[in-house]
Amino acid sequence: MKRNSAPLISVCIPVYNTEAYLAQCLRSVIAQDFAEFEIVVVNDASCGTDERGFSCKKIVKLVQKESNRIRKKKGLSPVEITYIENQTNLQTVETRRILVEAARGKYITMLDSDDELLPGALSDLYSAAKESQSDIVHGAMSLKACSEISQKSIEELQIGVNLQSPKLSENQIINCFLNQEHSGYLCAKLIDREVYLRAFNHIPFTKCVMADDYLIYFFIALEAKSYISIKTPVYLYNIGLGISSNTQITSLARWEQICSAANVFTVIFDEIANLPQGTFTENQLDKIRIACRHYIKNNISQLETAVSPEIHAQAYDLLCDYWGEDFVQEFSVNKI
Repeated sequence: MKRNSAPLISVCIPVYNTEAYLAQCLRSVIAQDFAEFEIVVVNDASCGTDERGFSCKKIVKLVQKESNRIRKKKGLSPVEITYIENQTNLQTVETRRILVEAARGKYITMLDSDDELLPGALSDLYSAAKESQSDIVHGAMSLKACSEISQKSIEELQIGVNLQSPKLSENQIINCFLNQEHSGYLCAKLIDREVYLRAFNHIPFTKCVMADDYLIYFFIALEAKSYISIKTPVYLYNIGLGISSNTQITSLARWEQICSAANVFTVIFDEIANLPQGTFTENQLDKIRIACRHYIKNNISQLETAVSPEIHAQAYDLLCDYWGEDFVQEFSVNKI
C-alpha cells in the first residue's frame, strides 16, 4: 500500500507501560486477512520495556520488519505502521486524540496495547460498515483472565462489554448508550473517522486515564447518525493487565489517575451548558448524573478498599480536589 493511498481502516494503538504485551498486540493486527489498513502507534512518553529490554519504538520497528516478511509470504500487501512519541505524558484522552488526527483511514478501530484483535476482525467489521453504511459498527468481545479474578467477576464483565443495541439512527444512539443498552467501550468498534473528529471538537484538552472511553464515546454517540452491531467476536480483552487492573494502590500518582474520572464529567457538563437548549432531555440528563454518581462511588470504594493506609489521608484530599469535598462527603459511607 503506497503512502499516498489512504487506507480504509486505521488501527489505533496507545501505549503506556504495556511494552510487555505490545508485540503480541501488533502481531494480532498484522495477521489480519484484510488488505487496506494501517497501524498508528502513539507512545505516551512511556519508558517501559518488554522482557528483552526493548523499548516501544524498538518493538514497533522489529514487528514492522517481521510483518513485511509474513505478509509477503501470504501474498498480502505490507502494513504501514506510523509511530509517534509524546514528549510528555498526556494521558489517555489526548493520546487518543493524537491517534485520530494522525490516522488516514476512513474508519478507525481502537486497540489497547495489552489486548488483541481476533482473526478476521477487520474484514468482519468493514463488511458490516460497507453493507449498512453505518458510522458505528459494534462487534463482540472475548475475555481472557490474565490474573486471579473470580468467575463471577468475569461473567459480569462479559455481560457489560457485550451489551449491544440493534440498528440505531440519530438520537437513538445517544439515548441507548445513556440507558446502558450498548457499551461505551471504544474497542471492538469500527467508527467513521469524521465522527471521531467531530466528537473531539467537543472535548477541550483533558488529562484523564479513567472513564476516558465514556467521555469520548458520549460525544461520538451524540455526533453519529447510524449504528449497527454484529454478534461476531472481533476483540480479545485481556482482563487484569494495564491501568485497569485491580491492584493495591500504593502511590499518589496512581491514585490521581483514578480520580481523573472526575474530569470526564466536568467536560461533559460544561459542554452540555454550551450546547443549544433542548439538546438533551431531562431524562437523558438524569442518566448522565447517575453515571457521574457511579464513578464517584467507585472512587470512594477504591479509597476504602485498595488505597494503602500510608497514603490514605493524602488520597482523600486528592479525591476532594477532583470531585469537591461536599460531593465526596455526600457519597462517603465512612467519613474521614
